[in-house]
Amino acid sequence: MNWNKVNLRAKEKNLPPSGKRVLWATNEKAPSKTTFFKFMGTLTKDEKNVDTGLKWYKLTSNFWWMEIEDPEV
Repeated sequence: MNWNKVNLRAKEKNLPPSGKRVLWATNEKAPSKTTFFKFMGTLTKDEKNVDTGLKWYKLTSNFWWMEIEDPEV
């Protein structure tokens, strides 16, 4: 599994499908650019925010996302 970087300035923004729960990472408001805050959330239908269920984050190009696979039983 690889991280996908959001690029809001490009035509292809590299976003997950809206409504699908994925793992997000961001370095906004972090003490350094190599420190990341990770959380689960879904992209809103307007593709401008990430909804975690408790808080909304405004989507910027400082976000990365990764799909989550369920374990095999």
